[in-house]
Amino acid sequence: SREKLLEECGGSIPVERHPDVRPRSACVEATRRAIDLARRSGAHLHICHISTADELQLIKEAKAEGVKVTAETCPQYLLFDRNDFDRLGARIKCNPAIKDSSDRIALLRELLPGGVIDTIATDHAPHLLSQKEGDALTAASGMPMVQFSLRAMLELLDTESELQTAGPERIAELMAHNPARLLGLDRRGFIREGYYADLVLLEPSSQTAIPSKVTDAEVAGRCGWTPLAGMSLTPKVRTTFVNGTEAYDRGTFATPHGSPLRFTSGTSSDGKE
Repeated sequence: SREKLLEECGGSIPVERHPDVRPRSACVEATRRAIDLARRSGAHLHICHISTADELQLIKEAKAEGVKVTAETCPQYLLFDRNDFDRLGARIKCNPAIKDSSDRIALLRELLPGGVIDTIATDHAPHLLSQKEGDALTAASGMPMVQFSLRAMLELLDTESELQTAGPERIAELMAHNPARLLGLDRRGFIREGYYADLVLLEPSSQTAIPSKVTDAEVAGRCGWTPLAGMSLTPKVRTTFVNGTEAYDRGTFATPHGSPLRFTSGTSSDGKE
């Protein structure tokens, strides 16, 4: 319990003990209860921020039973484990908490086609660094992840043996196609005639490309930091388009051209069209 940890740690729980403050047992029990409700009601359940191997097993079994359940995880659970608190401290404090290396590996394996994970989200939470100061109870939870999420996911394809059989098409499915399917987004999530042109163009890559290390100075948001600082990422975003209009190009931002999201009916519970 929190009280026991406070007593054990002398009144202040170090940030590296955050996985003990927000234990895996709580994640597993919450997921178990949610799946049971979906099983009994027949409703479609989408579980966000999967962080443990145990939850993956519960969802796998539920899907095999025919329970209408889909699952999402975030880049931070694929990039970090609790050993990284020694290096990054509260920069990787988030809820649910970062778990063990075995959980990270299990999550990576379930990104493959046919795996448990259906979508990747970012849980973008751009706290100021001043708000991230403190211990496991007082430092703000959450991290800014939108800007580097695509680059990080593509980098994982090249660096993690668990993803050797996956390609960039799978990342597009997890981060664009499946979210659009699940939410029933009208004409988004795919490159198709008549669809809104929400596009990301990457710099051409080559075998001689030198990975660039991410720095806090690159962060476009006002928070001014990223937990990925110091990480080498070979893929680099060159240009983005929103609704067919250039929104960013080689470090320069244009006036955004957003439009309301519209939804279609008839999207199935398993996210298929």
